[in-house]
Amino acid sequence: KKTSNFTLRLCKKLTFQSVRMASTDGKRKERQEVTLRTPYHTLLENFKEFNEIYVYGYDQGYTCLSNESPPMYLLLPPGTLKVTGIQQGEGNLSSATTGDFIHAGGWAFCNEDNTVELMLYECVEKDDFLFEEVNSNTMDEFSSTPEDVEEKELQTDSLFAIHDQD
Repeated sequence: KKTSNFTLRLCKKLTFQSVRMASTDGKRKERQEVTLRTPYHTLLENFKEFNEIYVYGYDQGYTCLSNESPPMYLLLPPGTLKVTGIQQGEGNLSSATTGDFIHAGGWAFCNEDNTVELMLYECVEKDDFLFEEVNSNTMDEFSSTPEDVEEKELQTDSLFAIHDQD
C-alpha cells in the first residue's frame, strides 16, 4: 500500500527532530539496547540480550537493526517484527522467548548512541495473538449503529492479549 509523499515527508521531519533530541553526548553503548513499547505497556526496556531486530518499513522493505547500525528511522506498517536470539534478562518485561511479535504499526528509531526505540500502536507476542478471533469478526457483519460500533470496538480490543505489568 502506497503512502502519500506528504505523509512520508512529515514523518521524516518529525522523526529526524525526535532522533536529534534523543541523541546523547557522543557516548555509544558497547552493546545495542532496545526499548519496545506501546502507549499501554512496555515489552522490552533497555534490553541487551538479543542479536538482531528485523522490521519492515514502508520505503525500505525488511531492515536488520544490529549492533553498530547507523542512525535511522523507519515508519512501520502493521505486521511482524523479529528479535533474534532473545533471552530472559534485565529489561525483558514480557514472557517473550521466540522474539516473534505482531504489531499494529508505529516507528523504529535507531539512535547514534547504539540504542533502538520501537514505538508501536499495539504489540503482542505472536504466540499470544488470537488468530481465530480475527477470522470470526469479519467486517461484513459490521453495521453503523452506535451500539454495534461500541460492541465491535470491544471485540477488537480483545484481539490483543495485553499483559498487565503488576
